[in-house]
Amino acid sequence: MEIPQKLLKKINSDFYDLKTYKDLMKLLSSNYKFKLFDEKNKISGIYLRHDIDVHPVIVEELLSIYSEYKIKANFFFLINSPNYNVFSNDFKLLVNKLKKKKHLVGMHICNDLKWSQRDIHQFQDYFEKNLGFNKAFSFHQPNKENIKMKMKNIVNVYDSRFFSDDKYISDSNKKNSFLSKLINFVNMKKKTFQVLVHPIWWNSNKNNLEKKIKKILSNQYNDYISSISKKLVIR
Repeated sequence: MEIPQKLLKKINSDFYDLKTYKDLMKLLSSNYKFKLFDEKNKISGIYLRHDIDVHPVIVEELLSIYSEYKIKANFFFLINSPNYNVFSNDFKLLVNKLKKKKHLVGMHICNDLKWSQRDIHQFQDYFEKNLGFNKAFSFHQPNKENIKMKMKNIVNVYDSRFFSDDKYISDSNKKNSFLSKLINFVNMKKKTFQVLVHPIWWNSNKNNLEKKIKKILSNQYNDYISSISKKLVIR
């Protein structure tokens, strides 16, 4: 399969922008099927994964690309995020939208909390029942124990079926090798591999993104203060 020259030229430059990302998705969608981690069939393809570490503000921009190229992705949200509330109405609306578009939604878990398998099963049951989460989860900055953890009836995305040097690519910390490794996988005609993309890295205007997130957090705080102030009774 031929790699577009505009992508090849980006390899040694700052390629982290939405335009390049869209070109990548166009290339991949024309050559692969996109898979969800909880699918039971064994058809080969790409497991496109998103860990939403900072804020889901840029998710909407990705969804327009995925709709255009009929891409299915796997979204994992921090259930203890300091920046967004998984129990808010806005988050519920986002989850409903993702589910309606046939994307996977799962838990993103901080490994420093020392989660047991029982903990994961209990939280999985809760979020599946109340928000429709799928039976799959990812660890934030996993250690060796996290990677080796075998779960019953829940998919750990670091399971050996999906995770090894020869079938996993990540853009963590905006790795310079991300684009070249991904193109290399395509050239090698690899049948199945996992691609981890953190949406926050691919925003074209970092200053605008920072302002947008600050505004969202400020509005959330002001709404909260307003709501509780109405209930205060000063005696």
